[in-house]
Amino acid sequence: MSEQKLSFSPISASDLRKHKSSEDVNQSISLHLPYREPFNWPALLEFLEVRAIPGVEQVVSDVYQRVIQIGDKSGMILVSAGNRNNSRPVIKVKTAFPELNKLHYISEKITSLFDLDAPAEEIDKYLKKDPLLKSSIQKNGGLRVPGCWDQFELCIRAILGQQISVKGATTISGRIVGKYGKEYIGPVFNDNHQKWFTFPKPSVLKDAGFEGLGLTKSRIATIKSLATAVYSKKIDFEQHTESDIMVKKLKEIKGIGDWTAQYIAMRALRDPNAFPASDLGLIKAVSTTSEKIKPKYLEKLSQKWTPWRATAAMYLWRSL
Repeated sequence: MSEQKLSFSPISASDLRKHKSSEDVNQSISLHLPYREPFNWPALLEFLEVRAIPGVEQVVSDVYQRVIQIGDKSGMILVSAGNRNNSRPVIKVKTAFPELNKLHYISEKITSLFDLDAPAEEIDKYLKKDPLLKSSIQKNGGLRVPGCWDQFELCIRAILGQQISVKGATTISGRIVGKYGKEYIGPVFNDNHQKWFTFPKPSVLKDAGFEGLGLTKSRIATIKSLATAVYSKKIDFEQHTESDIMVKKLKEIKGIGDWTAQYIAMRALRDPNAFPASDLGLIKAVSTTSEKIKPKYLEKLSQKWTPWRATAAMYLWRSL
């Protein structure tokens, strides 16, 4: 993992040590997280913006903000791109969280969320050898594969995205949060006077009714089955299970097919070689006006992008 530089405000380093185990400190603290160039920050933010869950996260003026939850505590992060005094590029993070001893965990989660450790230059050089990807890489170099703050949250968002538009899935996710999420009462950095929420936990969604939210009965059943599996630890994201094993477990849940499982593998499991070959956007990106390719062919075609198929998918989506 990259070396992480942390600076603290408004409390000093000595205060931090003194109150290291405090559970009620909620001052703003700044983190500077380095990354490997190139980094297409605008493209990553655009991807996150259209998929942001209303009430939980938002992108405004090139800045990402969201509610975070660790255990039974909640807080807020604000993330932007910038430079330190020596002009070294960094991701700037402001965080307000009641337990200061969770700072390292928070920095690791943000590093994963924004794919900061990706060897972007090497990946681009490798993928650019393929004419199918070369043009998109030349235009959009430095793409990352966005991760997530919470794996369960991302899984629900992926299920909602089945067979409907990104905008439609985003709208429904906001309805779920508004009905079943817990209102966040705490520090907010860019305050636009909206209500903020923590995403509902598996213990809540497994027994939820989802009435009046615009969900089909089959989609509701899938969400509840996943929530039950996570609640019972049948699916346990904390165990760091191998991606292929977790994908198999996910696909055992009725309503989760290969597209959903591979998308979850890309973003929640951080599998750099995950690839949702049945995705309509990816199929469109590699098809011609005279011939629409089939998922099996795309799956076979994608093998030459191993071990960076997830990044290849990002470049294909970006080319549309």
